[in-house]
Amino acid sequence: MYVVKLPRFIVVLYIIPSCLIIYFIIIFQHLVDHTFVKVVPQH
Repeated sequence: MYVVKLPRFIVVLYIIPSCLIIYFIIIFQHLVDHTFVKVVPQH
């Protein structure tokens, strides 16, 4: 049981943070794009 559970747990531990990091990067890029678009017309 442990041999089967441990690799799965490790895979989940690696997949979830990487997905969150990718999601955060996409949101951050969206925010940067929006602020850039809002700031440029004011100048």
